[in-house]
Amino acid sequence: MRRAFEAWNAGDFDAWLADAHPDFEYRPGIIVGPAEGEPIVYRSRDELRRFFDEWHSAWRMKLTMDRTEQLGDWMLVLGRAQFTGLQSGASAEQEVGFIAQSEDGRVRRIWSYPTHEAAQAAAETAP
Repeated sequence: MRRAFEAWNAGDFDAWLADAHPDFEYRPGIIVGPAEGEPIVYRSRDELRRFFDEWHSAWRMKLTMDRTEQLGDWMLVLGRAQFTGLQSGASAEQEVGFIAQSEDGRVRRIWSYPTHEAAQAAAETAP
């Protein structure tokens, strides 16, 4: 996870997915789908590339990890995100949380959440 955070911070798509399972999926916790509350899940490399490029074209974001906890084949990651709008220059900081699942020694799923509390609750009920 630390390498994925570093790659995200550097804007390096290939390094971001270097340890990813071939069936990797990413569920960003602050983006919802067409149905109210329905999460978007990015599954293919093309979908992930589009998400990555769109995000990095609008924002500079630095992720930091404050705490990790292994929970079976899931890992809870609590940290902070510092955002800066590339056009506006406006910046903000907030806590963020992730749960990540490994399969065959590679990262299979990462789900992100806008608060530590939300990530901890998700980790308690992860499949």
